[in-house]
Amino acid sequence: MKENKKVSDNTSINNPFAGFKTIEISNKTQSKSLLDVFRSFYFKYKNILNNIFCVLLCVQFADTFLDTTTLPPGYVYMGAFYQIFFAIITFLFTLTSLLTIIFTILFEEQVDKLCKITAVILIVAAIMYSVTSSSYDTSKVFDFLLCIAACLGKSYKKILKPLLITGTVIMLVALLSSQAGLISDYIYSPGRRSLGIIYCTDFGAHVFFLVMAYIILRKFIPDNQTIIIALITFEVCFFIAMAKTASLCILVALAGISIEFLFQKYKKKSFFYHFKYIMFLIYPLAYISFCLLTALYSYYPYIFPNNTFTARFALTAYAFDEFGLDLFGRYIKQNGNGGSAAADADASSNAINLLDFEKAGFYRFSYALVIILLIIIACILFAKKLYLYGVTTSLISLLMTAAPGIAVKLAHREIKSSNTFSDYFWLDSSFMRIIFCDGIVIFAIVLLLSLFIQYRAFKSENYLFMFIMCVIALDCTIEHHLTDISYNFIFMLALTDYFDTNKHKKHA
Repeated sequence: MKENKKVSDNTSINNPFAGFKTIEISNKTQSKSLLDVFRSFYFKYKNILNNIFCVLLCVQFADTFLDTTTLPPGYVYMGAFYQIFFAIITFLFTLTSLLTIIFTILFEEQVDKLCKITAVILIVAAIMYSVTSSSYDTSKVFDFLLCIAACLGKSYKKILKPLLITGTVIMLVALLSSQAGLISDYIYSPGRRSLGIIYCTDFGAHVFFLVMAYIILRKFIPDNQTIIIALITFEVCFFIAMAKTASLCILVALAGISIEFLFQKYKKKSFFYHFKYIMFLIYPLAYISFCLLTALYSYYPYIFPNNTFTARFALTAYAFDEFGLDLFGRYIKQNGNGGSAAADADASSNAINLLDFEKAGFYRFSYALVIILLIIIACILFAKKLYLYGVTTSLISLLMTAAPGIAVKLAHREIKSSNTFSDYFWLDSSFMRIIFCDGIVIFAIVLLLSLFIQYRAFKSENYLFMFIMCVIALDCTIEHHLTDISYNFIFMLALTDYFDTNKHKKHA
């Protein structure tokens, strides 16, 4: 006994840090047990936490979406209550998002490490941007990056489907309300209708992204329902809103998935497989091409036709000269070209007599409602495999949808708009808007994020998703909706399980 005591005494004398080792081991045990507590809590309430996140995400999405409509905002009637309510919702959403990100990074082993690193980068960039930037779009960019990061490891169906339904419902309510004369139908000029959205091009962008989400959920199959919906939305965007970019992109998307379907069916190989490397680099190529065209326009403007597209080059060239670039962006005052339905039009037009579409009230509401009902009936008929009746109903709805715009074009109506803006300045191109207003850092983050999404699609051999991303790049090169979640909620799939659950076999 004495010898053992001596040995222990000698040990304590020879190693004076032995006690600290014991404390260190106990601290590690405590921290490990604390992690185990959090792990068990997370997996026990994981589904509840994800459901809460999805509900709060839809509320946030609906709030930002409503800001793009001319529906009477609730805070006008509810005042401070509305502001407090959404402040609480925003706080809860941010807290829930951060908790889900932390828990997923710590405990979800099946989630790819690269995705986890990407989520951390997005959160850090969002916080840095919100603290340093003076751009008036700070909250939108912060929400955009936060929402993408918060979708880490989640089911893409539980993200995409609720957002698609929420956006479609708001669009239909805005459309029918505008046709009933319940809200001001803001337009660029009296020849174009925004159908309850603030601007016509914004209406077209909403429709475009909703259709892209629908195509993705339908697994890019060009069935009857997809074709009918794409054609009807094309008719609405082109003839009524006259949103040419959205119309073109919808047609390109429909043509692309149809070509791929035919190649797979008859040639047993993928059409887009041969363009995978070009599609992978489409976002940086789109930006570089726009910059080169802007530079070319600056030196040789006379070789470009005088239209809306080349006007974007002129405005971008002016922005380069006037403002330059900044790391974290700056506030740039911009003037849009919005108008209202009260603007003057040529009263002698035969188009107004041919169809009372310009008249607010019950007739317009009924007209729009009939079109919606015909679309629903056509979808039901196709679902029951009554194709002849479905095609007939669809053609009728197409003709009714296109009739107002066709009537205007056939009548050659002259527009006399009092809503002209001589000082018009608006950065429409998303790439240019991001790099000027949000700064080089956010531009680099968004560009890398687009490459990351394309990389995940590339690795899973989902070439049709890469193609849809290219169509989105085409739209956002001309329009300014890339970093606004109320429009571009497709990017929320970046860190979800979409690419893991939609892997394809070799196509070539």
